[in-house]
Amino acid sequence: MLILIAALLVGMQEDVQPSQAAIEKAIKAGTESLISRCPGIIAGETAFNFNEGYEFDSLVLYTLIHSGIGVQHETVQALLSRVLGAPTVRTYQVSLTAAALAAIDPAKYQAKLVQVAQFLVDTQCDNGQWSYGEKYEPATKAAPAGSGPNPTIAKIQIKRIKKLGPLVGDNSNSQYAALGLKACVSGGIEIESAVTARAIDWWERSQQKGGGWSYHADGVFQEKLGMYGSMTAGAVSSLIMLKQIRNTDPKAASSVARGLSWLAENFTVETNPGASTILEDWRYYYLYAVERVGDLYPTEKLGKRLWYAAGATYLLKTQRSDGSWIANNSKLVIADTCFALLFLERVARRPPVATGGKGAPPAK
Repeated sequence: MLILIAALLVGMQEDVQPSQAAIEKAIKAGTESLISRCPGIIAGETAFNFNEGYEFDSLVLYTLIHSGIGVQHETVQALLSRVLGAPTVRTYQVSLTAAALAAIDPAKYQAKLVQVAQFLVDTQCDNGQWSYGEKYEPATKAAPAGSGPNPTIAKIQIKRIKKLGPLVGDNSNSQYAALGLKACVSGGIEIESAVTARAIDWWERSQQKGGGWSYHADGVFQEKLGMYGSMTAGAVSSLIMLKQIRNTDPKAASSVARGLSWLAENFTVETNPGASTILEDWRYYYLYAVERVGDLYPTEKLGKRLWYAAGATYLLKTQRSDGSWIANNSKLVIADTCFALLFLERVARRPPVATGGKGAPPAK
């Protein structure tokens, strides 16, 4: 009886979005928190020891740009310089680099986007996934720039030139590879159709009977792992982006519809739904995946819930006094803060800021 009453109350719940002023205040505090940590990031003193911190550089850069911090800001300049000079090493790193550069100026940074696209194409796994990747420096090239006040970005086709990916990867790296490929496409890059076809085929084959997804690290169906929020939202957003790259309608795909149904039925903003206790550390990673689904599809609701209003309310409630966010693992404070900000910013609705002064974040 208590369970039934609780379910009815959730169904009747009305999500009221916080005021825009409150949201902007939280974003400002969050960006200030990130910037205060950036000297350590730039010096290589990152929260994680792997990958020499480069993926954190890209994630923070991407977040600050979408938070309204101008490219001329000293911290953004330092991060941009480090990102452009970093070796191409990991799937997360290069994908977030592409997302950041595409948000700043895809035409200006087309050569780097070409390098990222070649990396992702060549390191795709045999089964259509992506793994963590390995150090690989594809040649860079850029098409001649157009002329006029609004020059078009010339097209560059990317096809596999090396087979570097292992047999299988995992769904976390794979969802960020889709984000990276979509960013590269905005820079005039055309991805070999076989790459996106393999990726879509993997996502659709690995969808579980209930409509959700799991981590799937060994390339086979693993029902025992169960379905949970971050992987399901990541899968749905990946399918949407990959189908958009192929100029097909994601809304016509049953896999997308079934994934959305799972997210609607299991929607919450306070946990990573369906995840184990360990995976609760990734609740903000889940929220950013939800934001991508909501804005890419697009939809304002998951089931009867206003996903943004519910998430923004939760994030304003859980923001720490120093402006950061963190779930359970103190090592994830940078990542958690970035994911929370990316949710609040709603990337599709907040145009990136390409210019701006130095110093503190702009008042909001």
